[in-house]
Amino acid sequence: MDSNLDIETLEILSVSHEYRANIDFKNKMTILFDNILLPDSTTNLAASQGMISYRIKPKKEIDYESCMISEANIYFDRNAPINTNNAVAIMRAHCETPIITEIDIEACGSFWGHRDDGRYRDVFNAVDGCDSIRFVNLKVLQDYEVQENVVLCDGEAYNGLTYYNSDDWDSAFYATTKRLQTVEGCDSIVSVAIEVRPYWDISRKYITICHGESYQGQTTSGIFFSNEESCTEISLTVLPSIDEEIDMTICAGESFLGHNITGSYTESVQDGECEGTKTLNLTVLEAISSEQMVDICMGESYESYDQSGRYVDSYISIDGCDSNRVLILNVLPISYEIINLEICAGTTYEGYAESGTYEDLYSAQNGCDSIRLLNLEVLQTNEVFLHLEVCEGSNIGGYTDSGTYNYGAIDENGCESIVELELIVHPNYSTQEEIRLCPGEDYNGHTEEGEYQELLTTTEGCDSIHTVFISLLNEDHIACMTSSNEEIIHVNSEALIVMPNPTAGPTKLEIRKAINDEGTLKIYSIEKSKVFESKVMGTEIFFDISEMEAGIYLINIQYQNRVFTSKVLKI
Repeated sequence: MDSNLDIETLEILSVSHEYRANIDFKNKMTILFDNILLPDSTTNLAASQGMISYRIKPKKEIDYESCMISEANIYFDRNAPINTNNAVAIMRAHCETPIITEIDIEACGSFWGHRDDGRYRDVFNAVDGCDSIRFVNLKVLQDYEVQENVVLCDGEAYNGLTYYNSDDWDSAFYATTKRLQTVEGCDSIVSVAIEVRPYWDISRKYITICHGESYQGQTTSGIFFSNEESCTEISLTVLPSIDEEIDMTICAGESFLGHNITGSYTESVQDGECEGTKTLNLTVLEAISSEQMVDICMGESYESYDQSGRYVDSYISIDGCDSNRVLILNVLPISYEIINLEICAGTTYEGYAESGTYEDLYSAQNGCDSIRLLNLEVLQTNEVFLHLEVCEGSNIGGYTDSGTYNYGAIDENGCESIVELELIVHPNYSTQEEIRLCPGEDYNGHTEEGEYQELLTTTEGCDSIHTVFISLLNEDHIACMTSSNEEIIHVNSEALIVMPNPTAGPTKLEIRKAINDEGTLKIYSIEKSKVFESKVMGTEIFFDISEMEAGIYLINIQYQNRVFTSKVLKI
């Protein structure tokens, strides 16, 4: 109970059963119901309940609206407690209208101290500290007491207890009490008076029955007292069953008790007055025939067979019957493979790094050995020397200037090679020339004044651009006068070939006309000053201008009345 309650004011109002109470000074009250023996709630709900009603005053110094909380723990025998809800009391200055309830109760013996039928008024203290009134319409169910007399023989049992008589002449007497429960769930007391007769006042019968029968409810052999005749001891013998069940398994072609088909067979048997049944559960095993397919590798054997084929063998199976096994044996050959392989120096193939022939043993996909012959050639690293001459503006592997370069490259076998490149880059030339033409002359087919560009090719095969500025002279210009009255035929310069052009010195002239006369070769500078003159014969003319300065020179070859002209670039 709450510490704000005054324990000295505790007053018990009513209880449902006899009780004992202990109170300590820590506001703890213990209520003991000895031998309360409540019936199960499913049998009699009302009688399965117990209660106690009390009232107590708060301590005088408690203020209004103070809250006091109490709780109870209910123990049944040695079980864990059942904790109730908390009871809350609030100190109030006045009470509201009391709560009034009415219930109908049927109880065994008494209810909250009331032992007679009637209407009862009980007053309780509600959680707010005010009174609560309950009216109970009570019907008290009566307990019953019954007297029973029982006569037993010496050594006979009653309600699970065996009673004996040690007196040789007179009966022995016992008294016992049984507590029962009525249909209303109330207690009913049965007083039993037991008479046990002396041992000699017993008769004995010997009874024999067949298995499966019963005598006075007994189905097993033994000695018991008759439940039909007083003090009669029955010695019962139950004969063993003559039923028989046989489980039998035989092979196909055999028989048992005249049966050769799987099934259950029954027949009636008799031994004296007892009857029984013999049951035969027969299983006939069929002949077993199986087919087995086995693969082995060449050189192995299976059950002494080492050749591909079909083999039939007979066995005794685990159940003792004949069994045929067809073996289909497949002998797998050993595979042989030859690999010819080239690898680059510095690499390996399955651990091999040198040229040679290697034989390896593998397990093939079918699980048999596989022989692999590897012919391995290791390609050595090549050292390549390249000499290249290119024209200005060319790009060789990123190199554009003359020089010697070393780099790695992949050869036709896919291996790395070391390349030493000696690169010569020839320049492209751009030259200019002024040409003055007399009336009737042309320059490379050009007869009009103007600027003309020609694309030439050097001996190294590079481009050279030559720009010609042509001006026309009057026929009375000194350069156009001749010392003879003969007509001069100017041949197109395409008939005169200069090789090489440009040139560094030695030069060849080739005239593509049939000429057998002697002629005069004259070489002029770009300013028309003569720098070389020589007599020539035939259509192939050789001369050397290596001593001349670099520049453009005019070539003039005159055979009687024919003049061949061209130009050459000295570098």
